[in-house]
Amino acid sequence: MKRTAIGITGLVFGLFLTWLCLYVFSHMHWPQSGRPVNGCHELGKCPVSWLAGTQLFLSLFGPALLFGLLNGAAWKRWTLRKWMIWFAALIFFTVVFYLYGYAHQG
Repeated sequence: MKRTAIGITGLVFGLFLTWLCLYVFSHMHWPQSGRPVNGCHELGKCPVSWLAGTQLFLSLFGPALLFGLLNGAAWKRWTLRKWMIWFAALIFFTVVFYLYGYAHQG
C-alpha cells in the first residue's frame, strides 16, 4: 500500500512538472524562425488520428508515468543517493524534452 502511495506521489509530481514546463515555455518569447507553419496546431480543432492521439497522450502523461514508476520501483529498494540521481536526471530530461518541443515548433 505504501509503494502505491509513493508511486502516486511521483505521478502527481510528474503532472506538476509537465504543467510547469508547458506554462513557463508557453509564456516565453521565442524568436521567429521564418518557416511557414504547416498543418493544424490547435488542439480541439484538428482531426486526431490514433497515432497523433497516442503521441499527445505520451507527451502529456509520459513524464508523470515515469516519475510514478521511478518512485514505485525505488521504494525501499534503492539508496537515497541512487534515487536522487535518477530523479534529477528525469527532471532534466523532462525539461529538455519540452524545451526542445517549444523551440522547434512550427
